[in-house]
Amino acid sequence: MSSRIDPLAGQPAPADRLVDVPRLVTAYFTERPDPGESAQRVAFGTSGHRGSSLDLSFNEAHVLAIAQAICHYRGQKNISGPLFIGFDTHALSAPAYASALEVLCGNGVVDGFDETCDKAITAGHDGACPVSCDDNDPCTDDSTSGRVEDCTRICTHAVKTACSNGDRCCPMGCEGADSDCGGVCGDMVVEDGETCDPPQSCPTTCPDDGDPCTEEELTGTSATCDVMCNHWPILTCSGSTSDRCCPTPGCEGGKVDGDGFDTDCRSSSAALSTP
Repeated sequence: MSSRIDPLAGQPAPADRLVDVPRLVTAYFTERPDPGESAQRVAFGTSGHRGSSLDLSFNEAHVLAIAQAICHYRGQKNISGPLFIGFDTHALSAPAYASALEVLCGNGVVDGFDETCDKAITAGHDGACPVSCDDNDPCTDDSTSGRVEDCTRICTHAVKTACSNGDRCCPMGCEGADSDCGGVCGDMVVEDGETCDPPQSCPTTCPDDGDPCTEEELTGTSATCDVMCNHWPILTCSGSTSDRCCPTPGCEGGKVDGDGFDTDCRSSSAALSTP
């Protein structure tokens, strides 16, 4: 037999050759590498960063640092395209995948196939996670799936087709069969095209929704029973004036005289760079 062939080739591995997977995974989450030790630092070779959690060379801290560095680089280079991430059958691959997703959800970019939105993108920009799925259209049934916290929230708006009294909607073909068809302001019933009735019940102020990146505005009039509170997204950079909003993407906290400068983005950038 050739000396280059292991005598155990083709045989079940003995117990002393097997990896203790529970111990390996536990070490991945609990052990903390020391950046002062060169063998425990992030180091990229021809196959990326490699190591073992038992040697403190492949632990959660390494994956979090790598994922955050990727986010910073993409932000500096204004890269907003999709970021694809996967895993294989190695024991630490799935835990590392979960760790990376914790960083990517909230980095201002909709990444890969698991995210449908990103909670760091402010309202009004493509990819922002909807806070509310109410589209203010009485003729749609609004529903929500996923969560903002996981960057997976989705809103759906199904158009109503059935005639139903009292839902403020008059679907096509329901004239004469739906009390919401042909509303009259002042008849004490909120009907199609109305948001309030009687007129004195219409809102006179627009409450703050708590989001610094929206501006509140009332539209409509009580005379037509269509007063509505709108929360318009702030999409422009405020320069050196602080309004507590950093529109993302599009604004940054770099040079004061630079294009797209927003002083409120400076605190956001500092928070991201904090270990």
